[in-house]
Amino acid sequence: MITAGDDGQEGCIDRADEPVAVVDTARPEAGEVLTQGLGLADPGEGCAQGIRDQGVNVLTQATAAFALRHKAVLDTQTQAIRAERGRLFTALTAIPGVHPYPSDANFILLRLPAGRADAVFAGLKRRGVLVKNLDAAHPMLHDCLRVTVGLPEENQAFLAALTAEC
Repeated sequence: MITAGDDGQEGCIDRADEPVAVVDTARPEAGEVLTQGLGLADPGEGCAQGIRDQGVNVLTQATAAFALRHKAVLDTQTQAIRAERGRLFTALTAIPGVHPYPSDANFILLRLPAGRADAVFAGLKRRGVLVKNLDAAHPMLHDCLRVTVGLPEENQAFLAALTAEC
């Protein structure tokens, strides 16, 4: 994480192979609010420039502080989600007529055979499995559902229900 010092200059980071969080606490005595944003790092330089976002309320500050204190737990959870996302994606590709799209998020977008999204969504719901139906959200999302990566047993229940509905 990068923080701006009292002089307002961003610090440098050791690793520049991924986006970084930026929290600016410069000049709090002057009444400036804590701001957050994204950082972009140049892999050759190892330094980052912050892109300021907006003021952060007290609840967000407390949440960020909590997350930083428990980074190891969050890293473990992130690795588990990544592994489960890979397993879920692979299993979805094996279901005839289901086309999952690669994802780096904690969800997977999948396209069903033409005209089947509403019926499959309703069938999943009847089976106690909730996903997001994006069929009517935008023309490019016709026949699409979005599933959040869950615990292994939740994902297995989703896969069994989806297989039964397809």
